Amino acid sequence: SPPAKTDSAMAPIQVTSHSTNVAETVGDPKSSMMQYSRAKQVLLFVIMLLVNVLGPLSTEAQVPALQNIADDLNTTSQWVQLTITIYMLSFGASQLFFGTLSDMYGRRSTLIVGLVIYVATNVGCALAPNIATLNVFRAIQAMGSGAGMVIVYAIARDVFQQDDRTRVLGILGGLRPIVIAASPVFGGSVTAFLGWRYIFWIIGGLSLLLLVMVVLWLPETKDPSTVHITTARDYFDTLKVLVKKRVFVGLVLISGAVYAGVFIMFNEFSFVMENRYGFSEFHTGLLCGAIVFGLMIGSVVSIGFVRCMNPISVVCIGIVQIFLAGIILVVPI
Repeated sequence: SPPAKTDSAMAPIQVTSHSTNVAETVGDPKSSMMQYSRAKQVLLFVIMLLVNVLGPLSTEAQVPALQNIADDLNTTSQWVQLTITIYMLSFGASQLFFGTLSDMYGRRSTLIVGLVIYVATNVGCALAPNIATLNVFRAIQAMGSGAGMVIVYAIARDVFQQDDRTRVLGILGGLRPIVIAASPVFGGSVTAFLGWRYIFWIIGGLSLLLLVMVVLWLPETKDPSTVHITTARDYFDTLKVLVKKRVFVGLVLISGAVYAGVFIMFNEFSFVMENRYGFSEFHTGLLCGAIVFGLMIGSVVSIGFVRCMNPISVVCIGIVQIFLAGIILVVPI
């Protein structure tokens, strides 16, 4: 899709849509910004901030509770681990089409649908009588969470000019590791004192409040003159452009491999720490938080290296570190 009207440009940008075969011109880059006062932008930023935490909160908070879920639902660790695997697969897949839906039907309505799904499935997870039901609700829950994730970035593009948008996305990106680090501590504490089902009750209640905020205060931010994907041809043309970029494909594969390792570790972490080493749910959550805090520190350090080194070199250094650490972890203790 073309640059948003919030992007500065020296001249109008002409874009042709496949679905209409009509050239559309993006006009004055600052014209759409007149709709939003600074106070309104702050309110929208708060909503974006809250929506942005749903994904990591839903993923990481459950990790310390995996053993308790297995015991309560009378199932095996493999079936409980599927709750995270299914969630991540559905979360990733949902972002492929929710972005397109938000272009077609608007940010506000698409986000409301996603939040309604998210609230309802949290209730379903909390009431799940068996592991099969829990896995089904987790898969649907991830779709609602994925809708929020992709629409947040679309709203940032709609509302903020380029300089402000960079700062906003930087804050959102910086918040995610903090939420990821805090979520296992939250999940472990809730599981230890209330039980694992209350993780979903609490998250569901918070997301319901967020849904009310969106319904009351989030306007439609999509610029109606922005060209969007409306046909299958548009969609696949976009995918072809991305697949042809070798650097993009390489970084996606590397990132996927790294996060696959992280989530494989988290799938086993609760069972290993509680069954083999005798840790409580609360202490397991603290350890998960410490590990994710290490990920956050690594991200900050990497940003510093990128300023004085080639980014690809920094990625290669990270791959070597992961390889060496993996060899060390193979050694039995």
